[in-house]
Amino acid sequence: MNTNPGLQSIPIKVPLEQIDIKVLGKDKIRELYRAGKIPTPEAILDEIITRAAKEDVRFIHFEPMENELIIRFGNYDFLKDVVSLPVNLAENLAGIIKIKAGINAFEKKKPQRGKYVMNIGPMQFSLVVNLIAVNAGERITIDLLNKNAELPALEDLGLRGNNLEKYKKLISRKSGLIILVGAKDSGKSTTAYTTLKHLRSKEKNIVTVEDRQEYVLNFATQIIVAPEVGLTRDEALNALLNQNPNIGLISEILDNETITKAIEAVVRGSLMFSTMISRDAMSAIPRVLGLDVSPYQLSTALIGVVFQTFVRKLCNACKETYVPDFAEQRLLGVGISEGDQLYRAKGCEQCHGTGYSGRTAAFEVLEVNTELLDLIYQNASLATLSGAAKIQGFVDVRDDIKRKIKEGITSVDELRRVTD
Repeated sequence: MNTNPGLQSIPIKVPLEQIDIKVLGKDKIRELYRAGKIPTPEAILDEIITRAAKEDVRFIHFEPMENELIIRFGNYDFLKDVVSLPVNLAENLAGIIKIKAGINAFEKKKPQRGKYVMNIGPMQFSLVVNLIAVNAGERITIDLLNKNAELPALEDLGLRGNNLEKYKKLISRKSGLIILVGAKDSGKSTTAYTTLKHLRSKEKNIVTVEDRQEYVLNFATQIIVAPEVGLTRDEALNALLNQNPNIGLISEILDNETITKAIEAVVRGSLMFSTMISRDAMSAIPRVLGLDVSPYQLSTALIGVVFQTFVRKLCNACKETYVPDFAEQRLLGVGISEGDQLYRAKGCEQCHGTGYSGRTAAFEVLEVNTELLDLIYQNASLATLSGAAKIQGFVDVRDDIKRKIKEGITSVDELRRVTD
């Protein structure tokens, strides 16, 4: 696992494993209740959140079932079971979370959302809480964000070789629109913030519009959308334009207004970044055009689309070598010959038996050159755009993952998990 430095010295205060109903069974749990040996719900909640922070987990899931409350930790598209608590703790834990997050404690049918801040050791975390009623109670998801986290270097994101060179070339442009795409919670925002950090200088005016502040940027003007105090997204976008940024970031392209303002900023001379949900780089272009943007408008601004997805990194403490079979050789293609060795997951105490420790991103970097701009202007089909991009050397994300497999960073299993 990736771990948050500065938190590892925090001791375990509540041994969750000793109240795991799947391990102990109902009878033993009843005995513990009668003996007064079940920790308080407050202590249990603090322990769950602290452990998640120590393991650098992004999401905590509280899933009530008929006979148990399952706690799971998640990082993007991968979840793991942590503990199964007695189901009668579910309502108490939900009540505490609601109070902390400023949520109506008496409402148990409608979806609700709230947030609060919690100090864990030397660090401060923002917790965004989402609740929804289910058959067995209320299902809760907590999005855990380390407000003290440091942004990585551009080279540490997972961009390598030609992808890194192409991306550096794109972000060196004086103006243009670069769209960072991927699935929900695929690290797009981290890439955007890291890029702004890489580009910062005293000569640059950097302005952002964000629906939620994930990082504090001491080198930028951050405009945080807050409808509750009258700052709507439309007003925030107008404010960005009025600040005349050299470099700008809009947290997500949601509608015609957002993309139109981003294009207007480019026309005024800004280098603009934004994010969008998309299954790959090429598909983002028709998605943007589907927001009632004319091909002419988009072709005047777009200079690049970057897709990313997460893959888990093999645990360096236990990864083992093996000789890939014929099917894996065919899957990986050029660069793998009979007898070559790869690495695969094994599992040890250090990686909690998973065989993986941390994660990295795999990328597609699409440079939108003159030929592609002409095709966009002509409203060409996705197939035509894709064909033209491949002729110009565009490499899809599978090839980036394959490169990471050959370098011993990740495994063939991860390639199958991510791309199947």
